[in-house]
Amino acid sequence: MKNIESQNNLFDMNEDLKNLKTVIFEFIEDYEKNQHINVENWLYEKMHKELPNESYENINRMIEETSNSFQVFDEKTKSLERATINGQSKESWVANELRNACVAAGINGSAVYMDNLSNAINTANENLRNSVITNSGFINQNPNFDGIYAEHHHTESFNLSATARGDNARAVVNNRNNSNSVDVTIKNNGKNAQNYQLKYGGNSGSTTGMACSGDYRGQRILVPKEQVNDVKNNLPNKTVTDNIEYEGAESTALSKKEGRERAQELQNGEFQEWDWNMFRIKDIARGFGKKVVENALLSFTLDLGVNTAKKLLNNEKITPKELVVNSLKSSSSSALKMIVAGALKVSSEKGLIKAIPKGSPMSRISAIVHLAIENTKIAYDISTLKITFRDGMDKMIRTSISMTMGLIASSKASVLGASLTSVLGPAGAIIGGFVGSCIGYAAGSTIGQSIGNVSSKIISGVKAVCHSCISTVKSVGSRISIGLKSIGSAIGNFL
Repeated sequence: MKNIESQNNLFDMNEDLKNLKTVIFEFIEDYEKNQHINVENWLYEKMHKELPNESYENINRMIEETSNSFQVFDEKTKSLERATINGQSKESWVANELRNACVAAGINGSAVYMDNLSNAINTANENLRNSVITNSGFINQNPNFDGIYAEHHHTESFNLSATARGDNARAVVNNRNNSNSVDVTIKNNGKNAQNYQLKYGGNSGSTTGMACSGDYRGQRILVPKEQVNDVKNNLPNKTVTDNIEYEGAESTALSKKEGRERAQELQNGEFQEWDWNMFRIKDIARGFGKKVVENALLSFTLDLGVNTAKKLLNNEKITPKELVVNSLKSSSSSALKMIVAGALKVSSEKGLIKAIPKGSPMSRISAIVHLAIENTKIAYDISTLKITFRDGMDKMIRTSISMTMGLIASSKASVLGASLTSVLGPAGAIIGGFVGSCIGYAAGSTIGQSIGNVSSKIISGVKAVCHSCISTVKSVGSRISIGLKSIGSAIGNFL
């Protein structure tokens, strides 16, 4: 492997990985001699011995954070599994998890995506409140104000949908009273994309008559949701709808009764402000869920760690370690994860692996270890024909996504933005691939080689998934390339 250049120094990643392998194997071998001791108690003494300058309190905090992280990752994995069994999509689950994390974090402004959603809600509420104010500055007491409210309701709910999806299209109320004028226009990048004429009669017959009273060519007829089917039947030659939409973004349908009630609330100064519940799960899934999948799959797109481990360990005679063999076969591998996380932290603090800088949070290190070991277990199950390749690949993707959301859920508000935008990064991906391969070879050379071969095939398979399901894969690849050229960039993504 070629040297990876930093602005400040040059180093050989191979040396980092060799050092890491030595520490991981030494930690595993040491614990195998002391399995009568609780793994956390053993790790407490081990880390204090390896890092004598760290206080007992700080080491205890590291171990607690590590243990808590693995617990959250496991909880999210089980939650996602239950959701998919019940027919819920991965994207919908991600969106629900994101919304919960955003609420828990108080919508922290460090996350650009969340900031955009928060601003969109504030803008929608402001525009809805202003809609009832006349040009003279008084409250509009028109008994037919519900029609005006409906225009703004559809406009603002569409804009929330588009914002959540990350789309550029926006709807505007035209506020024109001349004959046949357009009520609502959707603009995409400043150009008119869709025109709507709103007709909100008291019943479908009245609404149909209103729609026939003018020349509305080039406009879709927007009607109350409970009337849409009847009006469609009455006007077969017109495009009739109960919401406005453009390329997937859409407004929330509104009944005549709902429109009248909301309009009266505004006129009486009793408007109930919109909140996060106005965002559609599917919109957040598209806008943010795609980012989660990108970040989760990033760990698969770098096979450097896997290939380096195969080259480094393939000719080495390794005595199978019982702890590792049992962990690969078992549903639980908590002890092994704690041991390897401790080895990674010690390697980082001693400067043996520069790709993970000193002081890196244990939650991030735990994420690398969790993903590496879980994926190695899945690769082992594939190699032993316990599960199919296709099921294994899907399980790996779900493991990556659930780990990502677990990391987000456990993040403090001040660092949630960083969790949203990057989880492992290229540096973490290389380390993770190598750690997983080391664990495979620790079960014996034959098992390790088999797991390595399966992992290489899975990497290729998930790359294909990236190309088919993520439209921004080229930009992801570009970021990866940049990260590999500069370890400084890679470390920035990792943190």
